[in-house]
Amino acid sequence: GLKRFDSWMARQPHKIKLIVRGNHDPKSWYPIQSGATFITKPTSLTIGNFVFAFVPYTTGGKISNRMMPKRCDVICTHVPPRDLLDRCYSGQHAGSQTLRVGVERMASKSRSPPTLWLCGHIHEARGALRHNFAAGTVRGEETLVVNAAQANSGLAKRLEHGPVVLQLEMDPDKKNRRNV
Repeated sequence: GLKRFDSWMARQPHKIKLIVRGNHDPKSWYPIQSGATFITKPTSLTIGNFVFAFVPYTTGGKISNRMMPKRCDVICTHVPPRDLLDRCYSGQHAGSQTLRVGVERMASKSRSPPTLWLCGHIHEARGALRHNFAAGTVRGEETLVVNAAQANSGLAKRLEHGPVVLQLEMDPDKKNRRNV
């Protein structure tokens, strides 16, 4: 499966290819054919004018607020935020309260919330919505939350959905705001 995925990634036209580790992925892997970066630890990267924060799957599911940056334009996490695109087939919410609180703090401390939150993990909650992570912000400061999970509902056995493709753009009319 990993060799096929790496081969598929190699055929994609994008110059920068990043893979965020999930709970079905090995602890380490080197996608040699595609040259993609396999992210296994929380990290932040600046790509062009965008600051990305990554929080991959961690063994034992231990997530702390130390993993959260002070500011980012895009946050990519394995687990969705608590109560947003995180409802399992059992009906329970399985998102991360710690990550959600981290983004709420980021949004409320007179900083803008991330423009985009990409996640997965809860296959049956695939979808997208806009959410206001800080009270009193205007619609333009909402975060687009996208659960791009690709596997079947329940215990993942097969892929049922293709990739989600989004384009990030600078908004020329608003300083430092981005559009998705």
